[in-house]
Amino acid sequence: MHRLFKTLLATSLISLGACSYLADEQVSTHSLQANYEWGSEFESLPTPPQGQSWQINPQHTDEFDHWDSTKWQALHKWWNGSSKTRPGAYVEADHMNDTENVDIKNSVLYLYAKPNGPSAEKWVGTSVVSSKQPISYGYYEVKMKASMLATTSAFWMQGRFSEIDVIEAIGAPKKGAKKFGTSLMTNYHHFPNGFGKPGYSNGAVENPAIKNSHGLPDGAAHDWHTYGIWWVNEKEAYFYLDGKRVDDFHVAKTGEVTDRLIFPAPFDETMTLFLDTEVWNWGDGKPGTPTLEELSATDGSNAMQVEWVRAYQLTPMQ
Repeated sequence: MHRLFKTLLATSLISLGACSYLADEQVSTHSLQANYEWGSEFESLPTPPQGQSWQINPQHTDEFDHWDSTKWQALHKWWNGSSKTRPGAYVEADHMNDTENVDIKNSVLYLYAKPNGPSAEKWVGTSVVSSKQPISYGYYEVKMKASMLATTSAFWMQGRFSEIDVIEAIGAPKKGAKKFGTSLMTNYHHFPNGFGKPGYSNGAVENPAIKNSHGLPDGAAHDWHTYGIWWVNEKEAYFYLDGKRVDDFHVAKTGEVTDRLIFPAPFDETMTLFLDTEVWNWGDGKPGTPTLEELSATDGSNAMQVEWVRAYQLTPMQ
């Protein structure tokens, strides 16, 4: 199914500097058209700006035939996936083989939640996979299926001062939060004083058109879906569900009134790419905590499953 894509990935000669393309890339957005659909071989991409073309970014692309330690680590370097009220935390390691909560089987990446948390208080063990190299402007997409738990299955990116959550799904919420299982829930965070410091803003958003027009009628845990982001520049990002452009973010202008999602500040830093599961526990107890039996499942229902991550970068046409 992925033979053509793997051939293109193997022959790609793109070299990515950690931050070099952040300052150099100038992207025009007027020619964008939401015109691509998923095919059975090689999926097309959003129409690039005039004079540019999409090239595979191999550092952040993976079909998960095996664990690639040059691309990924099974940890978050500055957070443990928890807070004071959460009954769980990440079970982390640099390599997949050194944690029970991350695995690859039949070319699918599994991120588990299990009853093996790091302490009695944090008894739910969750999981995270992060990129070893930072990302910047480009197109990033994941094909995934959420777990059948009241835990998150998420695809997101974070830097020192900013975070963009492309999808935060909850496959089987127990108490409220039902929309996290049937809608594309995007979010942003701005940390003006740095991550973990007092004072930040966010903007959780439900896209109501998704469940009506683009098809998650059975929920994010019952079928495979693709979730993508075109991080255009420091001021704009476009979101995609199953190949359809469904929402935009942009930096607010003074006095602006708009129905588009608004960034509170420029998103102009490189970020780390994350796939993870978390236990949330809001003040009213939502969305609930999985049971010991659910966390001990052996059929994969306690895992977020990822078939692939694909990344592309705009380059000038020759």
